[in-house]
Amino acid sequence: MSEALRITPRDIAHERNKDRKVKLMLDYSAQMISENSPEAIEFAENAITIAKTLNKPAILADALRNLGLLYYMLGNFTNSLDYFKKSLTYYQKSRNEIQKARALQNIGWALRRLNRNQEALAAFEQSERICAKNNELELQTTLLTDLGVLHVYLRNPVKAFELYSQCLSLYEKLGSETGRAVITTNIGHLYMQMNDFEKGVLWTQRALEFHTTLGDKRGIALTLMYLGAMHQSREQYTKALSYFTRSYDVTKQNDDKIGQAQSLEHLGQVYAAQKKFKKALEFTNNAYAIYSALRNTEHQARTLSHTGEIYRSMKNYEESLQYYRKALDVLHQSDNYAIQAQILGSIGETYFQQQQYKQALQNLEQGLDIAQQHNIAVHSNRLHELLSYVYEKSGDMKKALYHSRQFHEQKTQLDASMNTIHIQQLHFRFDIEKAERERELAELKAVQLQLQLETKNAELNSSALALAKKNEAVSTLLNSAVEVAGLPKDKIQAGLEKLIADLDRQTRSDKDWKGLAKKLQYVQDDFINRLKDVAPSLSRTELNICSLLKLNLTSKEIADILFLSPQSVDVSRHRIRNKLKLGSANLTSFLESL
Repeated sequence: MSEALRITPRDIAHERNKDRKVKLMLDYSAQMISENSPEAIEFAENAITIAKTLNKPAILADALRNLGLLYYMLGNFTNSLDYFKKSLTYYQKSRNEIQKARALQNIGWALRRLNRNQEALAAFEQSERICAKNNELELQTTLLTDLGVLHVYLRNPVKAFELYSQCLSLYEKLGSETGRAVITTNIGHLYMQMNDFEKGVLWTQRALEFHTTLGDKRGIALTLMYLGAMHQSREQYTKALSYFTRSYDVTKQNDDKIGQAQSLEHLGQVYAAQKKFKKALEFTNNAYAIYSALRNTEHQARTLSHTGEIYRSMKNYEESLQYYRKALDVLHQSDNYAIQAQILGSIGETYFQQQQYKQALQNLEQGLDIAQQHNIAVHSNRLHELLSYVYEKSGDMKKALYHSRQFHEQKTQLDASMNTIHIQQLHFRFDIEKAERERELAELKAVQLQLQLETKNAELNSSALALAKKNEAVSTLLNSAVEVAGLPKDKIQAGLEKLIADLDRQTRSDKDWKGLAKKLQYVQDDFINRLKDVAPSLSRTELNICSLLKLNLTSKEIADILFLSPQSVDVSRHRIRNKLKLGSANLTSFLESL
């Protein structure tokens, strides 16, 4: 927001209209969230207090949802969920279906971050149905994307691909090339999640081309980052560094702070994997500085944890522990229990490496409690393994045996689950490739059908015009016959011979009309049926006139084809307009729209 447009507390204090005052307070809180979050929360809460006095459910709902968004940005997902649910109640009272859909989407976001994925799925699906019912296509595309991402996480890639395909179709309908590029990126990420490196790179490269053509720097940076992550997962560090460096350069040009921090974070990880710890610390600390300026607590904690891991790899345990503890302090208001359990495990492991078993046990047990309470199986398994080692070293063999058994039982379950997932992935790849081929085939058939229809329409126009000219010629011949009948007897024979010769050069009009009628039926069968639904009382002749009007023929051309006078066609057109109840609307335009 430019300085000229920034809202100040003085603007709010001077505003006397309560509706506008609430709006100013909401805008101000959104403006201040990255600069002074306590002040932002205070103004958002005051806006709710004023909104409650207005007896306007929509305004109160907006104020509640705004506070939910602020808490979401601060990483407090429990509070954000509470306010999103409250806003939904008031949107239902105001009967604003679209805002209701937005609140449900927000609820899905918060539930997703709280690892309540099935509830998130239900919220997203309900919101998407509302959008589909109200033809709110732009919001619907974002919900289909949310659903696709969640299904990827829930290891249901076929459903994710189906949702992404549906989203692609909507973006094509909206004419949004940016949307198509985003979904292409997501499909690349989907293949990456399935460990299909080649397809992941193929789709992500395709997305990069889309974003580059559009000049979408944010999209370019994101796809470069995904490509870097793909190569990083294959330990192709040189390529990974190249993509992450390019991503950072683009985000810097675009002044995208979050993108810069993410690129720096990835660069730090790659250098750490290469044991180039000095560079790793430099990039990770730079990422942390940006996240801190943005007050992004979760990313702050993650980069602090990465820094702790780098120092632990350097065997500088004291520095490592300081960074891990700092990460936990940052997370004290966050609901991201997975990262909390992970950091506590890292602290415990660091103490274990220093043979400080009491402190190790304290942190590992705390981490295990969090992991078990929130059903985080991967961290729970790892913590059981570490606890078995520490208890064994500290001489408590009973507890060591207990945790060892727990570790092996859970590992067996996790391995079985992973084997099942690997088998499913083989089926999923086949199903996805089949769905991809079917989609491509359907698009090809649609193109072929359109071309075929255009060809038939062109033939139909040619046939109609040819028939009109032929019937005009027949009318001329009839006039000639009348003239022959009026000739002197000695000239009648010559006149008849000329007339017969002219008739021989023309085919029968009845045969031509049947050919044209057949083509009309082929191309306009659906049109005639829709026309009958609108005006069942239309006669066969009137239907024929409508078909020919749809071809943009004039009354004279239609008259020649149907052996009517132009005046009769004009009368019929008037009757058709009345039966269709068109008023002042253009008849031909209406017929073309059917």
